[in-house]
Formats: sequence, structure tokens, C-alpha cells
Amino acid sequence: MPRTNACPILFLLGWPLDAGTFGVAMNEGHYRDLLFEVIPPTAVTTTKASSNLVQMGFPARSNERAATLCACHGKLTLGGYICPRCNSKLCDIPTECDICTLTLVSSPLLARSYHHLFPVENFVEVAWKEYVHF
Repeated sequence: MPRTNACPILFLLGWPLDAGTFGVAMNEGHYRDLLFEVIPPTAVTTTKASSNLVQMGFPARSNERAATLCACHGKLTLGGYICPRCNSKLCDIPTECDICTLTLVSSPLLARSYHHLFPVENFVEVAWKEYVHF
């Protein structure tokens, strides 16, 4: 008999020491509703938090025996990268997919550029006399 994802999930909400509340989640929305019944709401602040999230795709390298058209130049090429969202072929990374506008990067490139994502703290000026010991 094939297994389906329609199995209800039984879980305990709250602490086991104070008896808590048992719930049976029938689907993802019902699970979220049950969970939010016991989670305290987040604090309301006067400043609005902003985030600059960027969706990125990690394309697979493609080596074909027959030349195919790339989406970036429209030329026949043997190798390239396959966009994970729309399956179009691109010549090089890092780039933005011309078809679905997904930013495509390689994981080693992202790891090398990770330190550029956080600003450097301001330097504190120190008098030269504090460090010169003759």
C-alpha cells in the first residue's frame, strides 16, 4: 500500500509538566493554527524592520554531446549551466537568468563573497604614543 502525506500529526503543545494541550494537525494550515495558539506574539516596535532578501539559484553544470542554444546569447554551445527554475541553458555564472530573472551563482563563489555582505565596523582612532614602546 503506498504511503501518502495525508497522515495526521499528533503533537503536544506546551510543557509536558503542566499537562499541555494535545493537537492533531490535519494539514499544514491547521498545524500553523494550532501552533500559533500557544506561541506568544512578537513584540510590536516603532521601527519597521527591513530585509533585503535575494532569491538565488545554484545551477547544474551541463556537458552535452550535441550543441544547444543558450538563453543568454542565442548561440549554439556544448556546455553551460542549467537554471534550476526554468531549465534554460546559460553560458556562464554568476549571472541573472534571462528567462526567469533568477540570480544564478555557484556555491564556492557565494562562500568567497560572504564576508562582503556585512559592513565593517567603524575604526577607532588610537594615539601613536600608546603603541610605541622604546
